[in-house]
Parts: sequence; C-alpha cells; structure tokens
Amino acid sequence: MALAGCKSLEELKSLSLDALFDTVEEIRKRRKDNTYNTMPVIDGLLIPAPIDEMIKTPLGLDYLIGYTNNDLYAPMMAFIGNRFAKANGAYVYFFDLDAPGDGSAAFHSCDLRYVFETLSGSWRPYGARDREAAAQLAQYLANLARTGDPNGKGLPEWKRASRGRARVLRIAPEGTATGRADYVKMTRNLLTKGEPKA
Repeated sequence: MALAGCKSLEELKSLSLDALFDTVEEIRKRRKDNTYNTMPVIDGLLIPAPIDEMIKTPLGLDYLIGYTNNDLYAPMMAFIGNRFAKANGAYVYFFDLDAPGDGSAAFHSCDLRYVFETLSGSWRPYGARDREAAAQLAQYLANLARTGDPNGKGLPEWKRASRGRARVLRIAPEGTATGRADYVKMTRNLLTKGEPKA
C-alpha cells in the first residue's frame, strides 16, 4: 500500500494520484465499516465526473475545501484538496478540533455542526473553544456567500491558495490561524479509528 510506505510528507507529496487512489481501494478492501466505502456521488451538475477526472478539469467556480483530521481517507483528501486548491485559488480549511465526548477525533462532517452553529443540538459536551470556532466558521461562510471573500472584522485572515502554495486555515484547540494540515495525525486516525459516530 503506497501510503503505508511513506515516512515523510515529502514522500507522500511524491506519490501520483493513481497511487493515492490505489491506496484508497486497498483500504476499502480491508475495512468493513461504511465510512471507508463512500465516494462522492456523480450528479451530472456539480460533480459531473469522477473526482480524479474533475481535479484535472474543474468547473469554473470559486472553491472552498475543508477536511478534518479523521475524514474519509484524511491524508489523501488533504493532499488532493491542497493540490486542487493551489491550481484553482481555493480557500482551504483543516478542521483539527476533535469532537468531544468519545475519542472519535474530528470525524467526517463533524465540522458541519460548527459551520451551521448547531452544537447545542448534540449530546457532545462542547466547550468555549467549540463555540468560538463555530461562530468563526459560520461568519467565514456567511461572508463568503455575501461578498465572495470569507474574511471580515475580528476574524483571523484566510488567504486563497495560490500556485505552488496551499494556504490552509487550521481550526485547532489552540485557536484559528493559517497553518498546515497534520498528515501524521490524519494517517494515524485513518489506520486506527473505526467508523466514528455523530
């Protein structure tokens, strides 16, 4: 499996998209939980082709890409998302704030409760940092929808990715700031976590 053989971020970056997708298939064969058997639905409109094809020929839109530290194939999605972002000037966030309550880490879609500020509808014991992150994410997205720019008064600056540089907004326990995706943590979560529960 290509991913397992990588010992550094540089080695991961050197893998081809084909090698990454081969790794995904290997993991799908070994894992029995549904989390690792999901791919985007080709709807003919927003997703008109398989993702590996769309990376090569994207739609002419402004993109916002987000991934979590225990997302579906997290390190591969981060690598592919960052690569796509650099080529298309997307805004990218890495949600590295673990969901409290059961050790599921920042599982796939846990960031949506923050984006829509619906933390109170969950059994999880969210705290002050969670509420702060939720207010920030909701404001970023409202600003993006209203003006095409997620930035606004009182928010840490979020820059677009540019050719050769993926600028990632990292939402973490210690705060929100430009940072990097933690590929080691994502890989560890990918190989050790089962299907997280919402």
